[in-house]
Amino acid sequence: MQSDHYRLHGLDHLRATAILGVMLYHYRALYGLPIRWLEPIGRIGWAGVDLFFVLSGFLIARKLFEEVKTTDQINLGRFYISRALRILPAYWSTLAIYFFLPVTQEGAGIQPLWRFLTFTQNFNFNPYRTTFSHAWSLSVEEHFYLLFPLLLLLVFRQRWRLSWLIFPAVLMLGIGLRWWAWRSAVAPMLTEASQLRAAFVTVYYPTYTRLDGLLVGVGLAAIATWRPDLIHKLHTLGDWLLPPALACLGIAFWLFGGPVTSPYFATLPTLLFGFPILSIGFGLLVLAAINPNSFWGGQKFAPSYGLATISYAIYLIHKIINHMVNTLVVLNTVSLFLLSFFLTIAAGAVLYTLIESHFLRFRTHPLAKAEKSS
Repeated sequence: MQSDHYRLHGLDHLRATAILGVMLYHYRALYGLPIRWLEPIGRIGWAGVDLFFVLSGFLIARKLFEEVKTTDQINLGRFYISRALRILPAYWSTLAIYFFLPVTQEGAGIQPLWRFLTFTQNFNFNPYRTTFSHAWSLSVEEHFYLLFPLLLLLVFRQRWRLSWLIFPAVLMLGIGLRWWAWRSAVAPMLTEASQLRAAFVTVYYPTYTRLDGLLVGVGLAAIATWRPDLIHKLHTLGDWLLPPALACLGIAFWLFGGPVTSPYFATLPTLLFGFPILSIGFGLLVLAAINPNSFWGGQKFAPSYGLATISYAIYLIHKIINHMVNTLVVLNTVSLFLLSFFLTIAAGAVLYTLIESHFLRFRTHPLAKAEKSS
């Protein structure tokens, strides 16, 4: 784990916010939130995944950009081994629980094991097999880990002067693909429910339509690495980055209609522009979080630090805990929710301690050590 001197505490706050949002959203979707004041958070908690995408794009790209800037190359083997040690042990452990203990499966069915092992679960997603469905986002990130270093290596080896054009090109490609998905698969559906289902299968899950958050994160990392003067100027704004960030997020959530399961998700304006606006809003939050002049950028908060550390483990296992508690325990709805919430955090801590942390110790190279928080 990074030392406190180098750790960006503002990013811990964002990670903690993201995982709490995801936990509340999934609990709300399956069991309902019995605490009324948490309902607004639960409605938009799905966007925690998009915040994770922005954070991943920023952290991974920043490390790779720094390596290129320092050594003029990328050690692909070291990078892929580091990522594998970070992601796979805890992921495989969760898969083993799901497949060897079917009682833990929270959905109506589960997709074939080979799709989870090959990270292809998010392509042609089966909406009737929803157990461990949240693993779709891990597929998106794995595809990013696999392809982005190769693209970066190609760009720097060829010394492309117009490499910055890749960012708007990928953004426009995503918008174009979502337009094509709406026109060919969503609009022809006759009912609101079938349109929403088609929008999920063709837009929400596939990697090629969900690159906006990762792209924004990569763009921020590029600015931080190659234009530190611009980052310094932005830092002088202090907390003034928060109003435009919240404005973008407000517009995005208005487009989505709150929860992503809203019928508004299947409308053309939302499919085209909802994810880019949402990602830009989260990107501005990241800029504020890495700003030592902002209120929260340099402030350590122990609960945020702890949740950020085990956020990946919590993400993997939270649906299992929710399902087991709501299936096996007889309590009132508030007590069930609170028990599920705290047991999920405890289970995440156990998974992190027993599995994830042990494999992180194998990442001994200095660059790999710096990635432990990503």
